[in-house]
Amino acid sequence: MARDGRGHDHRPKELAMSSPRFQHNNKGHSLLEAVLAAMLFSIVTVLLMGVWDMQFRAMSKSKEMVVASYLAERVMEDCVAAGYQVMAGEDDYEPLYQVPVELRVRSRTRAGEKETVYLATATTERHVNFPSDPQIFVTVKVAYTDSTGPNSVTYTTSLHRDQ
Repeated sequence: MARDGRGHDHRPKELAMSSPRFQHNNKGHSLLEAVLAAMLFSIVTVLLMGVWDMQFRAMSKSKEMVVASYLAERVMEDCVAAGYQVMAGEDDYEPLYQVPVELRVRSRTRAGEKETVYLATATTERHVNFPSDPQIFVTVKVAYTDSTGPNSVTYTTSLHRDQ
C-alpha cells in the first residue's frame, strides 16, 4: 500500500475504495437474518416475562408475611403491656385476645382486587417447673391464606409475676 510517513494513502480514489476493507454489501438483510432476529427477540421477551412474574409473586407473598408479622407484633405488645395478672387471668381479669381478632386487607393483583383475611389469637400456658418464679408463656399466632395456601406467623414470650 502506498502510504506516506503520516499514514495517508496516495493511491487513486477508485483503487483505494475497491480494496476489501472498504467494500459494502448494499443488498440489506436476508430473510434468514430477519427470522433469526425475531426468534431471538421473542425468546428473550418470554424469559424476561417469566422472571417478572416470579418477582411479582414473591413481592406479593412477602407483603402478606410483613402484614402478618406486624399484626403479631402489635398483639404481642398489647399482651406484654397488659402484664402477667391480666394474661394469667388473675384478679377477675379476662386474658386479651382469647377470641380471634380479624384484619382484612385488600390489595390489587394482575387478576383484579384480592382480600386477605388475617386471624390473630393469643394463648397462654403456665410454666410450673419453677414454683418460686411463676411465669406464663404467651404465644401469638396470626393465620392467613396466601397464593401458596394456609400460612401463619407465631411469636412467643414469657411473662413473670411482679413480686
